[in-house]
Amino acid sequence: MEPSEDTGAAVEKERDIFGKVPKDRADWSHRKGEPRVFALLWTAFLMAATLLMFASLSAAWVVSPEAYRPAARSLLMVVSVGVVVLWPMTRLCQAPPRERAVWATFKDMVVVIAPVQALVWPHALRMLAGWPVEVVAGLSCSMIAWGVVAGGVLALAQVSAPSGAWAGLALRWVWMLVFVGMVVGAPLAMGVLGLLRVDGIDGASPGTTMGWMFSAPTSVAELTRARVWTGRPASIGGMHWAAIVWTLCVGAGCWAGAWAVGLARRGRSA
Repeated sequence: MEPSEDTGAAVEKERDIFGKVPKDRADWSHRKGEPRVFALLWTAFLMAATLLMFASLSAAWVVSPEAYRPAARSLLMVVSVGVVVLWPMTRLCQAPPRERAVWATFKDMVVVIAPVQALVWPHALRMLAGWPVEVVAGLSCSMIAWGVVAGGVLALAQVSAPSGAWAGLALRWVWMLVFVGMVVGAPLAMGVLGLLRVDGIDGASPGTTMGWMFSAPTSVAELTRARVWTGRPASIGGMHWAAIVWTLCVGAGCWAGAWAVGLARRGRSA
């Protein structure tokens, strides 16, 4: 009888780029999963949007804050659409997490919101948009609030996904329409009712157009609207902050609902 091969030979463990082997694990698969891939794609999206913004300024001989502000406003509006529509649709095109869907969506939300802050806050610098600090703070909080809303609705979609393939596909399309409605629904409804004044963003538009605060991209336009009578490039007031807080409360309610649905489904499966 011929001797068999030594099946007990030690298998070399996988090494990372620094030559280290994983501790208490067979390989580095725990570092290859989500949300790392999504974080890379989201960063690429933000970089592409930023490059397009600077490309739009290439024809200008001198880039002053007055010339930069419309481009910066467009950049932040595109990013806000990415937060509310692109991120949820990307996840809805994939299979929902089998376990801890709420926690997976929460990690996604952190990945989405954190890099956006790095795009928002530099616009307080005079070499860029030169918006007042309170305006940039309002933009930052608005982005966070809409990220919380999008994350909460996405968590609801993920945790309530049915087991049937066709039913799950149909429900995903419904949820996608919900996210699109979050962007265009409120401005469209206000426009039909005549309650949404669409006057020039860079003009001397009096007062506050609250209808613009009920959608992520139009809230950017409202918060950065030029209000020349104040003597500053932009200005926000108490009604803007109230709308931001209201949006954040809606998002918190969505997260609470997703958590409750998740607990209920876990209790039924136990």
